[in-house]
Amino acid sequence: MKTLRHLVYWQLLALSPTPALAETVLTFSADAPMAKVSPRSRERSPLQLPDLEYQFRIDAVCKSGLSPASLSLAVADTRRNFNAEQIAAGALNDVRLLVPAAQIAPVVIQNFCVAEGDDVDSASAASHLTVPSALSAQASLLCLGQADHAMRYASVNLDVLLVCDSVAEAAEGAADQSAFIEL
Repeated sequence: MKTLRHLVYWQLLALSPTPALAETVLTFSADAPMAKVSPRSRERSPLQLPDLEYQFRIDAVCKSGLSPASLSLAVADTRRNFNAEQIAAGALNDVRLLVPAAQIAPVVIQNFCVAEGDDVDSASAASHLTVPSALSAQASLLCLGQADHAMRYASVNLDVLLVCDSVAEAAEGAADQSAFIEL
């Protein structure tokens, strides 16, 4: 009898037009922004990244009986907070966060975007390089109800795409020089 009761319960739950959410869900991700790198020496040296803008996709859902009250998103010392009205209005659909260069630790890169004159091998000839986990983002979601509340935390690593600016820079330099040469 107990098994039949469970079976009926799960079937009704599956057929219900509004499924009951048993747990609060907070997931998010971001695309890797692009940072241009000027040609550098072959040596292993720190590279200071520029300001980076991340575009986040955030999925924040409260369990049954609770409503989102606030969401906080942080990268380094840069923070964005959203209240219940902003969340209900869809503010989490397109969240952009600009992280200033002063808040980003230098990354150490070797043999990428090597300046002319240095020994260039095939490893350093690449035009782009992804730096995995250059930063991390943290988020928290507060859900409130009449007699209950829930808090969910999430964290994700953020990548950066480095693009060597040597080809574009060389072309611009040649164009600038030819514009001022008289024959």
